[in-house]
Amino acid sequence: MREDAVKFFAPLMFCALLMLPAVSAQAEEAHDAKEPAASIEYIDLNPLSVPVINDNGIVQHVSLSVSLECAAGKRDAVNIFKPRLMDAYLRELYGALGSGRAMMKGNVVNVEELKARLTTVTERVVGPELVTGVLLQSVNQYSMRAR
Repeated sequence: MREDAVKFFAPLMFCALLMLPAVSAQAEEAHDAKEPAASIEYIDLNPLSVPVINDNGIVQHVSLSVSLECAAGKRDAVNIFKPRLMDAYLRELYGALGSGRAMMKGNVVNVEELKARLTTVTERVVGPELVTGVLLQSVNQYSMRAR
C-alpha cells in the first residue's frame, strides 16, 4: 500500500516542485506592485492659515497643510517655485473662502473644492509637468463666534 502511495504522490510532488519558481515569481510581482513607487517624491509645504472675512468681519479661521507630489528628481525644480506658489495659494484661499465659493451649506469648508482650486493654481504657477498631485494633509476650521 505504501508503495502505491509513493508511486501516486511522487509525480505530484515533482510537478509541484517544477511550479514553485513560477509561483514565487508571481508572489514577488504582487509584492512589488503593492510597494509605493520609488519614482515619486513628496514635498511638504509650510502650513497655511487664512482668516475667513465677510461683511461681519472675521468669522472663521482655516488652517491647512499641503504636500506636493512630483516625480523623483524634480524636488529642486519644484522648490524654486515655493514662494510664488505659497503667495498664489493665499490669494486663492482668501478669495474662495471669503466669497463663500469654497464653502458648503452651514459655512463648512468644501475640501474637494479647495483641492481642485489649489491644483489649478499649482498647474498655473509650476506647470503640470513638475507637480503630479496636490495633497491636502489636514484642513482645520475654527469659528470665531463668541463663546
